[in-house]
Amino acid sequence: MSHTTIYFDESGNTGQDMLNKEQKVFVLASVNYNDKELEEIKEVFEMSDEVHFKNLKNSSTGRKKIISFLNHKLIQEEHIIFYVAHKEFNVCGQITDLLIETVMFENGFDLYRHEKI
Repeated sequence: MSHTTIYFDESGNTGQDMLNKEQKVFVLASVNYNDKELEEIKEVFEMSDEVHFKNLKNSSTGRKKIISFLNHKLIQEEHIIFYVAHKEFNVCGQITDLLIETVMFENGFDLYRHEKI
């Protein structure tokens, strides 16, 4: 029986430091493969443990594995979903949601429905 395996990973998580100038963007990515597909992809790296770019990039063998992986027939849009958030924009959204929306709601206006309550 073939199972579906879904992995999530993030990059740019600076916690509460949302205005970090070194990491302005937060990305959450997900991949979705069945067991057979996953084993085929893992063969590219010849490893059973978790694979990290930071470890592979430092050797010519590792860089070749990265290129082989990126060119693999299973690396297609139908298996990959990602979300990108610009942190400055996100801060504005949080301010709106936590402060402005709350005050407007208490004063009888639903900001998200654009109507009086």
